[in-house]
Amino acid sequence: MAIIDREGLFKGKRLRKCSAAARWRWPYLFLMSNGYARIELDYESIADEFSSFRESAPTPDELRETFAEFRANHLIFVYAVNDQEWGSGTVGARGSKTTRRPPTTEAGVSSNAR
Repeated sequence: MAIIDREGLFKGKRLRKCSAAARWRWPYLFLMSNGYARIELDYESIADEFSSFRESAPTPDELRETFAEFRANHLIFVYAVNDQEWGSGTVGARGSKTTRRPPTTEAGVSSNAR
């Protein structure tokens, strides 16, 4: 289960560097990630998940820009597995020095995360 750190959400320096739109989207996108804080960067599919927002739903291009902001502010790193881009957020205990390696399978689960 994804757990959002309240301090990071409201007081996180990296998140505060993002635009207001990116900050509003972050909790939803984080909750869409898998149990390892990884999300497949299929912007059309992600945009479909926001359909209940109707006309205020972000477009695939707006989501692409949002993830670019997250990347620029070190909230995620982007990698590719079998020609598909994935974004990975920070996992592990606060302040840990966990080395994050890209997953080694299509499902986005790395051998070191099992």
